[in-house]
Amino acid sequence: MTIKIKANFAAAIVCLVTSTLAHAVGDNCYQIQNQDAKNFCLATAKNDNSYCYQISKQDEKNMCLAVTKRDKSYCYQISKQDEKNLCLGKF
Repeated sequence: MTIKIKANFAAAIVCLVTSTLAHAVGDNCYQIQNQDAKNFCLATAKNDNSYCYQISKQDEKNMCLAVTKRDKSYCYQISKQDEKNLCLGKF
């Protein structure tokens, strides 16, 4: 009985810590003033590509989508060669 209670308590602690850390991911992104940079930060920190679609600059949007979707095909749509190479270098 004691072992079962300890195991349940340990599982509850792990669950609590995990959910607390999940909420903290990306919190610093909200402090960024530049809206595109903020959305890029949120997309990559939370691994949620919906933030990428809110980025106004097309090259930054494609970089964001490449990173969050782990799909280098978006890199080829980047117009600036250095940024395209940077994107492709991530894969």
